[in-house]
Parts: sequence; structure tokens; C-alpha cells
Amino acid sequence: MNGRGNMDEVNTVGAMGDPSDDPVLGSDGYPHTIEIARIKTWPVQSMADLRGLLEYVRRRWKYDDMMWAEGDETDDMLGGRRYREYRMSTGGWSGNEDLVGALEENTIFAMIAPWSWQRGGHYVYRVPYDPS
Repeated sequence: MNGRGNMDEVNTVGAMGDPSDDPVLGSDGYPHTIEIARIKTWPVQSMADLRGLLEYVRRRWKYDDMMWAEGDETDDMLGGRRYREYRMSTGGWSGNEDLVGALEENTIFAMIAPWSWQRGGHYVYRVPYDPS
């Protein structure tokens, strides 16, 4: 653990309702271990759940001008499916890097969304979009 919480807190909070309702818990500006655990275990059953996960991360992102979503596009590599692209730059801040690390440990997210990474902490994720 990184000193910002302990696993007992994570297990206690795990019984709470909708994780998107959680307040930002890191009092020192860094993501709290509870928030990191939520991201890693975020339940994903639809593309809307992935977008909800990214919104949860966005609300915790330091330097919010370094994380944004681009409009819906169509990509032949995705079988002509529409997607929304999310671009993130950590700005070298370790709290943002912790958030990216937690995203990449979420198995379903990691199987679907990663698109590209560039040295310096720049990430692009694509989430298929179903307008219905």
C-alpha cells in the first residue's frame, strides 16, 4: 500500500452502492487506495459502464485539461463500429499515473479500450459507442 489507506477501508467501502457516487477521497490530492480499488474492480457489463469508469477517473484526474474525450468516430478496424476516443496525459504526476495503472488492471477495460501509448505518459483509449 502507498500510505493513503489500507485494505480494511477498501473492503468496507466495497459494500457501498454505485461507485460513481463516491466523493473524491484523496485529501492530499492523490487518489486514495479506495478509489484505486474501485477503478481496478469497476463492474463492466456494457460500453456505457466503460464510459462511466472513464468519467469516474476524469473526476479524479489532476490537471483536468490533460484528459478529454473526442467525439464519436467510425473505424473500419472495429468492424465499422462507432467509438469515442479518450486522450490522457499524466503530466508526469504520479497520482495520474496511479489512475492509469488502475485502469490497466481492470481486466475488461484492458481487453477493450487501450489504443495507443506514447513515451511521456500519453494514453489513448477507444470505447465502442452504441447510440441506442
